[in-house]
Amino acid sequence: MEVVLRAESGTSIGRGHVVRSLALARALREVAGASCRLVSRSELGDGSVPVIPLPKEVPAEREGGFLAALRPRPDVVIADLFRPTQESFDGLQGDWLLVAIDDESPILFDAGLLVVPDLNDRFRHRHTPETPVLKGGEAIMLREEFDALPSHRLSPVLGHLLICLGGSDPVDFTGRLVGWLREGLPPSVERVSVLAGRNYRPVQSLEASLPADGRWQLLREVAAVASIMVDADAGIVAGGTLLYEAASAGLPVMAVSLNDAQAREVAVAAGAGAALDLGPVETATASGVAAAIIHLSPPEIRGAMSRRAAELVRPGGRIRVAHRILEAWRARSVG
Repeated sequence: MEVVLRAESGTSIGRGHVVRSLALARALREVAGASCRLVSRSELGDGSVPVIPLPKEVPAEREGGFLAALRPRPDVVIADLFRPTQESFDGLQGDWLLVAIDDESPILFDAGLLVVPDLNDRFRHRHTPETPVLKGGEAIMLREEFDALPSHRLSPVLGHLLICLGGSDPVDFTGRLVGWLREGLPPSVERVSVLAGRNYRPVQSLEASLPADGRWQLLREVAAVASIMVDADAGIVAGGTLLYEAASAGLPVMAVSLNDAQAREVAVAAGAGAALDLGPVETATASGVAAAIIHLSPPEIRGAMSRRAAELVRPGGRIRVAHRILEAWRARSVG
């Protein structure tokens, strides 16, 4: 089975679409022995899947023609697009099984499978009657390191705080947090791990701003995020993929939203008692963050949140989605 995945990354959109696409590609290779390639205008990949550059001169509505010219030709095209238009999605139609991965796009999906990998049940996707849908916690695709994590350990004190705002953090909320917490870090916090993703630009200024008291560490482009989440006592994270990774790890978190879609996802997690909602980055405050850290200090509060968080996301979503794609491809081939 020849599979082409179409996804982008960048400073303004982060790497969430690419990360889950690559996780799915590796699952397809594991489940179906699939040969997978990533087609992208901007992404370089992580070495696990070959990347085919998409020329800038190819308009979005004609990408299907570019894919049809690939050798070998794809049997399955998986589109995980950021804010697709109707024209850009329809431009991917061809004589292959088209799989759409989407969070909240208001277009009409006509596909062999629509995968909705988030917990927001208020948004209703428009799709043709023939398009099967896999959604919710069953469809959330995380990296392999989150498949079989140990139960989150509960420390009597909040001693290790994790700060992770994703692959790019385009508004540099990370820098704002460091500035707020420089003077207001609770005495119980002995270690602060600040993660900076691949597309995070102001790394040098962030590093220069970290207090030199031995409690702060800057970690860049960390591959094994799961182990840090398991070790931390609480985290400040962005909504989206990071929120789901933290939930899978059972990490009690304070979550901030970088866009409207993330705000709705954070609201679902907060409503389930699995996170504290810090609100949008535009309105988050130093006093609000300080109050949230104090709220999470008691171990019984963190323990309850950890248990509820672990119930939100069922491990192995990438494998389940891979099996559904394989079933759809086989049914299409027989038909």
